[in-house]
Amino acid sequence: MNSRNHIYGLIGIAAFTIYVLACRPAFSPDGRRILIPSFDSESKRIAVLLYDRDTKKLSRFFEASSPGTDKAGNVASVTWATDGKQAIAVWPQADDKIMVAMLPLGTAAPTRLFIVPDKKEAAISLMLPPPIVGRHLFLGGETISRLDLETGEINTATIEGEAIYLESHRNLIFYVSGRDKAGEVGTLDPERLTRNPIFQFKADNNAGGPFLAVTRDGSHIALVTGEEKAPSIAVYGGSELIRTIAVGSESKPITLGNIFWSADEKTIYAAAFRVPTNDPQGSQFELCEISVAGNQMRETPLFQLSGSLDDSAACFLQIALSPDGKTVAASSALCEEEHALYLVDMTRSKRKVTKIPIPEPPARRSKTQKN
Repeated sequence: MNSRNHIYGLIGIAAFTIYVLACRPAFSPDGRRILIPSFDSESKRIAVLLYDRDTKKLSRFFEASSPGTDKAGNVASVTWATDGKQAIAVWPQADDKIMVAMLPLGTAAPTRLFIVPDKKEAAISLMLPPPIVGRHLFLGGETISRLDLETGEINTATIEGEAIYLESHRNLIFYVSGRDKAGEVGTLDPERLTRNPIFQFKADNNAGGPFLAVTRDGSHIALVTGEEKAPSIAVYGGSELIRTIAVGSESKPITLGNIFWSADEKTIYAAAFRVPTNDPQGSQFELCEISVAGNQMRETPLFQLSGSLDDSAACFLQIALSPDGKTVAASSALCEEEHALYLVDMTRSKRKVTKIPIPEPPARRSKTQKN
């Protein structure tokens, strides 16, 4: 299956596998803590880990059973409440349901669970961390749903014949939607759940998935586009396409994942995959720094994956950017290889990479020791 076409929803919605759900870390609003989604293939349980950048402590603080079916994924998408005092884990269940857990940190308050029903192809909406605006959480997919995290009230808006993907930016919600090889980017009205289009684009042979990045003032939007192995970054100012930045080529193929603008807005950070020189059958996950001016691209290798690159890898392995723009995080918690959190210091000229190993789940570790 051509997962990129399905990912975008421009040719049709397909049944998604576990790989569609994003393994994207999530920085707290103050940047001091990081949430990491994980999955134990042996126990079939999802987990959320917390890394404290001050104490250097990594802890596993939430687990839940996974349905493990073709219709629902095996990973929780993670984000933070706006006050930074609660973590939020969201994962699909069977029967087109999505579970939402409010997880208090550092308090004795209980965990709160919500169920959002009637989310057909639920995994679609979790490719990106669900936006939070005030006390509301928003989910895309084949419908737009708004969950009140205080009362549990759910409001839903239908979408005709297309899928929609939501991306938060400060107090705004941007969307990418599409149908019949034509895509659209705009903002979502959080009260009426209506769309305000900004621009449309052709999605023929699109290499990106639903990945966009917005400048701090909202004036410019970058979108991953182009051919699958020779992608580009399209930069829009309002409704006008003002620049296209070629990234890969047939001779040096690359696959791009999610993207962020740098703090000075001169560079676009991207999750990326290449075939490593030391393993032609494998793939290398790296951080790319793409100059908006079109200068030479900088690449920082993070870890390698065994086997050839799966079409959907650009969606399940993603990067996160700290609120101050000084640190990029990535996780290999869903890979078969060594599990770790990787932090890239963007203030150093040599881009120092810190690797924090993620230990095996307690049950598996105990079993390994017995053997």
